[in-house]
Order: sequence, then structure tokens, then C-alpha cells
Amino acid sequence: MTPAEVLSILEKHLRWVNSSSRDGLRGDLTLRNLTGFDLSNFDLSSAKLVGTVFTRCILLNTRFDEADLFGASMQEADLQGASLRKANMRGTQLRGANLEGADLSFADMREGTLIESSKGGPKMLRHDLGTDLEINRASMIGANLAGAKLSTAIITEPDLRGANLRYANLTQADLSNSNLMGADLTGANLTEATLAGAKLVGATLTDAIMKGTILRDAELTGAKLDNVNLDEAIIEHNPRMRDPESLTADLKKALKNHRDWINSSGSDGERAVLDKVDLSHINLSGVDLSGATFRMTDLTGARLSKCMLVMVDFTGSDLRNADLSSADMAGVNLHGAILAGADLRKANLGPTDIKDAKGNPTGRQWPSNLTEADLTDAILIGANLRGANLSDAKFVKSNLKDADLSKARIDNTNFKNAILTGAYLPSNFHKK
Repeated sequence: MTPAEVLSILEKHLRWVNSSSRDGLRGDLTLRNLTGFDLSNFDLSSAKLVGTVFTRCILLNTRFDEADLFGASMQEADLQGASLRKANMRGTQLRGANLEGADLSFADMREGTLIESSKGGPKMLRHDLGTDLEINRASMIGANLAGAKLSTAIITEPDLRGANLRYANLTQADLSNSNLMGADLTGANLTEATLAGAKLVGATLTDAIMKGTILRDAELTGAKLDNVNLDEAIIEHNPRMRDPESLTADLKKALKNHRDWINSSGSDGERAVLDKVDLSHINLSGVDLSGATFRMTDLTGARLSKCMLVMVDFTGSDLRNADLSSADMAGVNLHGAILAGADLRKANLGPTDIKDAKGNPTGRQWPSNLTEADLTDAILIGANLRGANLSDAKFVKSNLKDADLSKARIDNTNFKNAILTGAYLPSNFHKK
């Protein structure tokens, strides 16, 4: 089709939409090849788009609400901010598509095979269609898939960080190696779904149905599993949390002495020095560890949610996939620490007040130090980083939605592909 022909159809369709079908003509682009077209901001709501090829199209903020996209190809299309509410997307191909911020709520994305009537009987059309919806390696950061029908869909390695999948039907869907960090799967039906190798760090799975769900090697650190029955899920190879009682006598003594030191304001016990220690997958939720040192310590997968970690020294420590949600980390030292995939949702990494020997405020503050820290894929939704030194730190693909970075130092800080929606940013910020 020529661009003029496509534009004519779109203009008539817009009149049809705006007049509630009294004027114009419902758009029909069935089986048309629109590869590479830029249809950004057009309204294709309720249009007939069966088998339409949108491969590598630019579809920014395009409306496809209630459109019939059965068997359509949207491979490598840019659908950022597009609306596909209640669209029929059965058999739609989305391999490599960018759906960041798109709204696919209540879309029907189940399997579908496109058949055309022809002489000699029906034949299957070829747009690299399979019997299942394929969403391979697509970017769906922050996408709204609430209530979507995705049963038997193949959703291999997509980026679904922060996506809304509330009450979505994912029965027998394949979400292998998906990035679902911080995603909301409240009430989702994951019966017999495959989540092998999926990143579910900080995800909300409250009331989700997980009968027969395959969770082999999935990362569940910090995931919210309220009212979820995991008895029939397959969770082989998933590392188990360690209880503090499993620690060596020396480590247990160090923690006890630190507790006494905290409770006596330093007059009893002693500050914990836990440098170069293996504390991987330890559960210390809610413990007051303020002032302790964990230099070069292995804290991978550790659960430190709601801990008091004021002025703690984590220099060079490995905190990959650790749960630090709602922890008070004011004045913390994370220089050179690895926090890839860590959950720092609502954590406080702002400055702490400096007090004199009598505990009185001096009017000065000690900022947190995250220089050269690696926070790739970390969840920092609602985190307080005000005034922190973030120089040379990496926030690649991290989720900083609603985080406070005001007055933070960001010299050579890497925010590539980070989610910054609603974040308070320093005045000199420019995305790198």
C-alpha cells in the first residue's frame, strides 16, 4: 500500500471513531503489509487489523483499543506508550517489540492461528506464526497487562520490570528467564506456568495462583507471597534462606555483642566487625546493625528488610539480589559494593545527622556514599537517595520510580535504561 492509501483509510477511520460510526468508515487493513510505517499517535481503536504486518513500525502512543489484531505481526515495532486495551491479540507476534509503558489491560493474548479461505480449502497464512503468542525478548517495562489473557503464551526473556499483571491469566504461559523485578502479579493465575530462571525480586505475588508453577532457579528475594500456596509449585534449586542460628558460634557471638552495644549506647558489648564473612542468604530482617562493618562481605540474597543500617560500612561487599526494602541506611557506605538485582524499595539512603559525644545534633549531616557501586537491575522504587554521592555508580536498568535523588552528586553516574518515572532528580541530571 502507498502511504497516501494508508492515510486515507486512517482519516476515514478517525471520522468513524469520533462520530460513533455515523460518519467515515471503519478502518480495514486486514493482511496489509505496513512494514516500517510511522503511525505514531493515530487512533486505530476497533479497526480491522487481522494479519496486518506492523513489523518495525513506529507506533508511539498509537491507540489500538478493542482493535482486532488477530494474527498480526508487530515484531520489532516500537509501541512505547501505545494503548491496546481489550484488543484481540490472539496469535499476535511481538518478538523484539518495545512495549515500554504500553497499556495492554484486558487484551486477549492467547494462542491463535491465522487461516485464510482459498480455492481447495483453507490454508494457514505465514507471518512466522506459531500456535502460541510469542513475546520474545520484548521490552515491556512498566506495561499495563492487568487482566490480560495470556494463557499458553510464550513470553521468553522479556523485560517486564515494574509491569502491571494484576489478575492476568498466565495459565501454562512460558515466562522463562523473564525480568519481572518489581512487577505486580497480584491475583494472577500462574497455574502450570513456567517461570524458570525468572527474576521475581521484589515482585508482588499476593493471592496469585501457583499450582504446578515451575520456579526452578527463579530469584524470589523480597517477593511478596502473601496468601500464596507454594506447596504444589516446583521450586528446585532455589536457594533457601539461612536462619541466624545456623551461623558459627563466633558470628552469633558477634551479633549478640553488637546488639548489647546498640542497646547500651556503646557502654557494653562491642561493635560488630563482619568483614570478608559469608553471610549469603542470611535472614536478618528487622535487626539493628547500625555502625557495623561488612567490608568485602558476601551478602548475596541476604534478607535485610526493615533493618537499621545507619552508618554501616559495606565497602566492596556483594549484595546481589539482597532484600533491603524499607531499611534505614542513612549515611551508609556502599563504595564499590555490588547491589545488582537488590531490592531497595522505600529504603532510606539519605544523610544522617552528626551528633556530638552527648548525642546532641551538631547541625551537620553525613551523606550516604554509593561511589562506584553497581545497582544494575536494582529496585529503588520510592527510595530516598537525597544528597547521596552517586559518582561513578551504575543504575543501568534499575527501577527508580518515585525515588528522591534531589541534591545527589551524579558525576559520571550511569542511568542507562533506568526507570525514572516520578523521580526527583538533581538539577544537573541528564540521562546517560
